Amino acid sequence: MHRRYNPLLLLPIFSFLLSLYSLRNGIHNRVLDRYQPSVPAKSPSFPIWEVPEPEGPLPTPIHKPTPDTPPQKIVDNFPRAAEAKSRKDLPPVPSWNRPPRKHVPEKTPIFVGFDRNWLLLQQTVVGLITAGWPPEDIYVVENTGAMDSNKKGLLSLQNAFYLDHHRLTKIFGVHVISTPTLLNFAQLQNFFLHVALKRKWEYYFWSHMDIITLADEDMEEPYKSMYMRAVDVLRETLAPGYAHDRSGREGRWSIRFFNFDWLALVNAAAYAEVGGFDTRIGFYNTDCDMYNRLEWAGFKKNDDHIGAIYDVGKTLRDLEVLYRRKPKPFEEYWMIPEKGVDVTGKWTSWYGPRKTVEPEEDERDGSGYKALKIQLQRLQDDKYSDGGAARNSWQSKQAGGQGEPYWQNPEGFERTKWMSVDLGRNIYHEKWGTWDCDLRKMGLKAEDAWRVEEYHDPEETKPEEEKPEESKPEDRQPEGEKPEENKPEEKNEESIPKQDSQPSDQQLQEPQSQQPHPESKQEDSQFKDSQPVGQSSFGGQPGRKLTSEI
Repeated sequence: MHRRYNPLLLLPIFSFLLSLYSLRNGIHNRVLDRYQPSVPAKSPSFPIWEVPEPEGPLPTPIHKPTPDTPPQKIVDNFPRAAEAKSRKDLPPVPSWNRPPRKHVPEKTPIFVGFDRNWLLLQQTVVGLITAGWPPEDIYVVENTGAMDSNKKGLLSLQNAFYLDHHRLTKIFGVHVISTPTLLNFAQLQNFFLHVALKRKWEYYFWSHMDIITLADEDMEEPYKSMYMRAVDVLRETLAPGYAHDRSGREGRWSIRFFNFDWLALVNAAAYAEVGGFDTRIGFYNTDCDMYNRLEWAGFKKNDDHIGAIYDVGKTLRDLEVLYRRKPKPFEEYWMIPEKGVDVTGKWTSWYGPRKTVEPEEDERDGSGYKALKIQLQRLQDDKYSDGGAARNSWQSKQAGGQGEPYWQNPEGFERTKWMSVDLGRNIYHEKWGTWDCDLRKMGLKAEDAWRVEEYHDPEETKPEEEKPEESKPEDRQPEGEKPEENKPEEKNEESIPKQDSQPSDQQLQEPQSQQPHPESKQEDSQFKDSQPVGQSSFGGQPGRKLTSEI
C-alpha cells in the first residue's frame, strides 16, 4: 500500500524558491544599473526658441532726469472705515439728510467715474452718502485698465490705480462696475450711456470724482437734503410740459447741470439720439462738441442748485467730519501743524480714541457746519491758487506700486494723456474749423461738421497749452480764464477761525462765494498733509473743469 502525499505541502517550498530567484534578479539588476554608463536623455522633438542676443556693441540709453524726491506716502483719509467690519461700524448719516426708508418711486442711479486716486474717490462717495444719496443708487465705474486686480486685492494703497472694492461694496454699500479697458473721457461718458440703456434707465445722474457735496443746512424751511432736492428736479423734468419742441414732442431735454456738470442729470434718449460723445475728441472740447449737437437737435438744458458742490484738489484729513457728529474741542479739531513738522505719519481720527458710544449728532446749521463750509471753500481755493497751476499736479505725483499688476510709470502715463489731449483738440479744430466752444454764435450747424474751412477771427487764438515742462508736471495751467461771473468776492482773512481759540459766530461766517478764492493759500490740518488728489473733468471752454477723469 502506497502512502499518498498532499500537494499543498509543496506550496511553501515553491514560494521559497521563487523568493530566492526574485532576490537574485533584483541584486543583479541593481549592480548593472550602478556600473552601466548612463544613457543621455533624448532631446525633445520640438525646437526650443531662444531670443537671440543682438551682435556687436550696443548703445547706452540716455535716460531722462528722475525726480530727486521719493514718492509721497499715501495715508487713508477715513480711519474709521478702514477699521469697519460692516456698514453698522460707520457713523449714521445726519438725521436731516437720511434718505426715505422706502425708496422714492423714481430711479435715481448716479455714476461716479474713477481712474486714479482712491482718497479723492472715497471723499466723493462719502460726500454723496452724507448728503442723502442712497448708497444702493451709487455706481462707481472703475476705469483704471487694471482689469480685476483691484477686485482681487492685488494693488496697494500707494498705487495710483488702487480702489478698495471691499470697502465700497461691503462697508459703504455702493456698486462697482469695471470698464473692459482704460477709456478716455468721451468713451467713459458713452459707457455710462451704454449701461443706462442696457438696464433700461431712461435717465441717470453722474458726477466727477473730485467734488465734495454738502447739503444747504441753512436753507429756509421746509428743509430738504441734497438728494431730495435732486429728486424734486427730476420730478419737474419728467412732468408733462417741461420740455417740448415746436412739433409738440415731449421729453425734449438733454441735461440739467448742478454747478455745471460737477453733478448732472442726463436724458439717455437725448444722448443716444445725437450719437453720444465723439470719442475721437477724447478730452478737452469734447463737451463743446456734444452740447452744441444737443442744442442743434432742439434739446433743452438747464442749470439748477440743489446744494453746495466744491471742486477740490485735496482731501479732508478725516472724512468722518462729513457725518456731522460733535467733534473734539475746536483747538484740537482744526489744529494746524507747525511749519516744517513732518505730519506724514499715521493719522488718528479727529474724534480721538474710538469709543463704544457714538458721539452725539451735531446741530444742523450750527458752528460745525459753518466751519466745515469754510474748510471746503479753502480746499477749492487751494486748487485754483497760483493761477490754477496746481489743478492737475496730483495726477503724476502718486508713483507707488511698482511691481504690481498693470503698474504704469506715472510720468509716462501723464505725458501720454496730454498727447491725447492735443490730438483731440486738433480733431475738434479740424471738425469745426475753430478752437471756440460756442459754435452756434459762429453760425455753424450740425451739417457743417468736417466741411468748414478754418474760421478766421482776429480775436481768436488757439488755447494755450496747459502742459507743463517735462521736468515739472505740477506746473500745468488751466485752459483760459474763468468767466467774469465765476470770479470770487474778496474775503476778509479775519473771517477765518484761529486754530488756537474757539471761533465766534463772526469768525465762522459763511463764505461769500463758492468760487475759487485767488488769495486763499493757507492750508489747514484737514488737508495740510494730504496728497494732491486733483480734478477730473473736461471742457475746453473757459471756466469749465478740465478733463482727466478717463
